[in-house]
Amino acid sequence: MANKATQLERVATIGEITRRFPSKIGRTGLMKCLYFLEVIRGVPLGYSFRLYTYGPFDSGVLDDLRYAEALDVVTSTPVYFSGGYGYEIESSDRNEDLIGRSEEFVKKYRADVDWVIDMFASKSAASLEILSTLIYVERESREANVPVSVEKIVASVRDIKPHHSEENIRSEADWLRSKDLLAA
Repeated sequence: MANKATQLERVATIGEITRRFPSKIGRTGLMKCLYFLEVIRGVPLGYSFRLYTYGPFDSGVLDDLRYAEALDVVTSTPVYFSGGYGYEIESSDRNEDLIGRSEEFVKKYRADVDWVIDMFASKSAASLEILSTLIYVERESREANVPVSVEKIVASVRDIKPHHSEENIRSEADWLRSKDLLAA
């Protein structure tokens, strides 16, 4: 198993995602990109994701994001809308410096970052919430040796996320299956 990333390597990964993302990314999007990198692609970031309100979550991601902001690697701007607020995160001019200091790690996992961006950059935060929760539920079930099927996974996610329709959850599960990311 590869060594876990240092905090600077994780911050450089955040910088690489924000630098290369085709638009500004929010906190939910960033959290899910890092989740997919670690859980699906095996990038040894060292996070420990648990299920939370908007899907898999690790407060360490927010700590690393704050550190990235303090190093002026990224900027985070609050955005207000009718249902509340969120954040837009974008790369700053100092991003290249930090990526250069962690160049070996960033280069090693650049194809994985490419993959995550290609697969998920067009997805909304709500979609990423469902997609990551589907993957989380499937993996947790498998680790507990609980038989899984798409129907069981969709039903579990619907129980966890009643604000999302079963039809929408099933559609996202079908999308994951079409990409060979959901084994059930």
